[in-house]
Amino acid sequence: MSKTLVAAIAAVLVGGVAIAAYQTNRGEYAEVIESVPVTQQVQLFADVTNVDAITETRTGPREVCEERVVEYVSQPKDPNRITGTVAAPWSVA
Repeated sequence: MSKTLVAAIAAVLVGGVAIAAYQTNRGEYAEVIESVPVTQQVQLFADVTNVDAITETRTGPREVCEERVVEYVSQPKDPNRITGTVAAPWSVA
C-alpha cells in the first residue's frame, strides 16, 4: 500500500473514533418536571439614558475601489517560433 492510502485510512479511522466519542459522552440531562407554554406576548423596551458621540480621526493611505478592465497576454505556445519557420517553405503552393 502507498503511504498516501495508509494516511487517508488512518485519518478516516481517527475521525470516526472522534465522532463516536463525542456522541456517547454528551452527559446526562436534568429531568423535566413541568413546562408551561408561553401564551401571551409582551413588548420589551428600554429608556435611553445617555448617549456619547464616538468620533475618530484617521490619517494615512486610503483604499479606493474602482472597476477596471484587465487584459492578459497569453504566452505563445512556441516561444522561439520554430514551427512557422520550419513549416513555411512547405505551406507555399
